[in-house]
Amino acid sequence: MESERFGSVYKFEVFPSGMADILDQIVLYRNNSLTEAFCDVEIFGGERSGFTLCQLLTNKKVRADLQGKQQKYVADLARIPRAADLIEKLCVKSC
Repeated sequence: MESERFGSVYKFEVFPSGMADILDQIVLYRNNSLTEAFCDVEIFGGERSGFTLCQLLTNKKVRADLQGKQQKYVADLARIPRAADLIEKLCVKSC
C-alpha cells in the first residue's frame, strides 16, 4: 500500500496486502500455485484497482482463468500426502 502512496497513513491494515509479492520472495513459495490462485488488488489503488475488480466481476475469461488457477491449486493440495501417512512410512523404513 505504502509503495503506491509513499508517506500515507491509513486507518486500518489490510491483510494480505502485498502478499503475492512477499510470497514470491520466499523460497518455499517459488513456483507454487498458491501465488497464482488469487488476485492481489490494492484497496487504495484508484482507477487501476477499479479496472481490475471490474474485470474480475464482469470478464468471463478473466474469471475463468483465475478459477482455473484456483482449481489447480486445490488439485496440487490434494496430491500432498497426509502427514500421518508420511510418518507411518518413515516409521516402517526405520524399523
